[in-house]
Amino acid sequence: MADKLEKMIEQRTVFDSDQQLLGSVYARALLAHGKEIGKLDALVEQLEAVVGVIGEVPGFKDLLESPRIAYDVKAQVIEKAFANKVDRVLVNFLKLVVKKGRIDCARSISVSARKMQHEMAGRVEAVLTSAEVIDESTRKSISDRLA
Repeated sequence: MADKLEKMIEQRTVFDSDQQLLGSVYARALLAHGKEIGKLDALVEQLEAVVGVIGEVPGFKDLLESPRIAYDVKAQVIEKAFANKVDRVLVNFLKLVVKKGRIDCARSISVSARKMQHEMAGRVEAVLTSAEVIDESTRKSISDRLA
């Protein structure tokens, strides 16, 4: 699995430092594999949760980004933190992202994955702005008409 993801991610471009571009490349690889194994939605949900943990736990992101800490140590930390909490595919994906030195793109990967998931499902995000408070029945009626 990791080899397959690694091949999909190896596509380097002149925009290599652009986190949004990298986020979409990594997200596309994860979603393609997730779709193939029937776990697309679960992987996107879990990825968002993991990215939240990485951002919220003091020092966690710094540890994973640090060039002074060996990959093996980082991989063990990922295993201990997430192995029994998220899908094995996502744990391997996270280790690959860390190995490639791209954990700084985790938020962009998550955002891109969610957008792509919505596109694949044919969903479009809509924002309703109103001058007055909308009651629940009106909100439901609007939502039903858009669905």
